[in-house]
Amino acid sequence: MERYRCRLAGALFGALVFVVVAAKVASAEGLNGQPVATAEVKGQLASAVRDLVRVGGDVGKARPALLLLVEKNATMDLTGGFASAIGDTEIYQGVVTTYLDHLDAAASSGRDRAYLHYNLARVYIYRASKFPTGSARSRLLSLAADQVTAIETEGTRDPAAAELRGDIADARGEIEEAVSAYGRMAILGGTKRDSAYKTGRAYANARRYGLAARWLRTAAQAANASSSTDPFQAYTIQQELAAAYFQDGDAGASAQALRQSAIPLGTLTTPPAPLRLDVARWLLSRTGYARDVRAYLEAVVALEPDDANAKALLARARAAGR
Repeated sequence: MERYRCRLAGALFGALVFVVVAAKVASAEGLNGQPVATAEVKGQLASAVRDLVRVGGDVGKARPALLLLVEKNATMDLTGGFASAIGDTEIYQGVVTTYLDHLDAAASSGRDRAYLHYNLARVYIYRASKFPTGSARSRLLSLAADQVTAIETEGTRDPAAAELRGDIADARGEIEEAVSAYGRMAILGGTKRDSAYKTGRAYANARRYGLAARWLRTAAQAANASSSTDPFQAYTIQQELAAAYFQDGDAGASAQALRQSAIPLGTLTTPPAPLRLDVARWLLSRTGYARDVRAYLEAVVALEPDDANAKALLARARAAGR
């Protein structure tokens, strides 16, 4: 009966969970050789994005700060860092214009062009996630596909290009094509962790939660075994796994994965923007998981002490756990 109730709750939230995640950092590390943001750039980007997405943030200051970062670091893959702010039309138009201007100024061939095509594809995919259906979404995904074709036309065989193909197919609801593309990531030199993670998310988006949990569990195991896994990747995988378990009707496994996500979260010095609270909120609606939720929320509040929603949920978890 508990599994049935959990599935029923999952049905109510299913469309929300994985659409929300699509606007966050969900991609691998960009094309091979693509410049990586320094810790200073990441910190500046995170600060600007927090002001853009939170109520009361200094939007007037954050918009030009973010656009200046993109202008100065156009070939870097910063897209995941500002994905949650791409719903802001000025940000979207500004970054697209910047990348197109740099493409116009770049040499007729070379890696810089591939990096810019990659960044544009990512921006179009993230922007498409803001439109659940309709012509705007279809047009944005077509623009993204054009950028991937440009990368491939220049002879770039790269796991990140395969990932883009998978993301476009996933966004179009073409699950088999998405899974096939994500499988090619590993063939082209990508990690088992990233390939399994994206496959799991594709199945979750298709509401095939049992398969989603299986692949995300594989991704979590690969992440734990890899020295290249950064704390935010580990956190994100465990959050996705917790959501998939919950949707599949296994609240106990969901609570365990949520608690596991607090471990890498506790090692971060800059909070992700924004932090996820959905799984914690669902589990608080079930009996018996307040301690697991509390452990996660304490890590959230320690990292983001001004998050009013997290603090309110933590108070609920503490009260329920007495």
